[in-house]
Amino acid sequence: MNRAAFSHHWLTVHAALASRLPGLVRYVQNHVIRDVFCLTGRWCRHAGIAEITYANDTVLARAQSSHLGAVLLPADEQRFLSEWTGAITTPSAALDPAMPDKTVLLLNAGDDRLIDSSGVRSLRRFLPSGARIEIEPVEAHLTRMTLPADPVRPRMIVYFQGLDPDIWRNGSDLSAAVAQLVGPQGDAVAYLVDERVLLGG
Repeated sequence: MNRAAFSHHWLTVHAALASRLPGLVRYVQNHVIRDVFCLTGRWCRHAGIAEITYANDTVLARAQSSHLGAVLLPADEQRFLSEWTGAITTPSAALDPAMPDKTVLLLNAGDDRLIDSSGVRSLRRFLPSGARIEIEPVEAHLTRMTLPADPVRPRMIVYFQGLDPDIWRNGSDLSAAVAQLVGPQGDAVAYLVDERVLLGG
């Protein structure tokens, strides 16, 4: 399936199913336009990143065990996905949906090592005035029995708005700081995305 067919299926058929999950508060699809930073080249293959928000873990578990979450969604995912990995985070703040140029940064330090949130917050000093950042440490991962998991799983997800993609060019202060943050065994990738807020505003 090519990228256009993937995006169409995800935005239409799959979204119609996912948006009916019980207890769902917010549903956002981030369709990857291109990678703007790829530390090692091993991890730059994502086509989309979803943000699915529930009130708490109990509601999440109820949605996952429902017929829709346990049967219908996994069956549809096999039609258009080659890998599936979920990451449980606690959103720190909602970004402004009216702001352009949303970028999603995935971080992994290798050996399942946690990434220091204060180190990620220090990236702010490389951002232009007016840019926004949201930092979400990954608390746990989810997998599907029906699909392979991503071999490299994010330990931190960072959302940016208002960045010129050129800020990620090789050798820039921001890309060098990210490389130092994850260390020699780690990996990082940043994607410029087309954000579609399908539920929750």
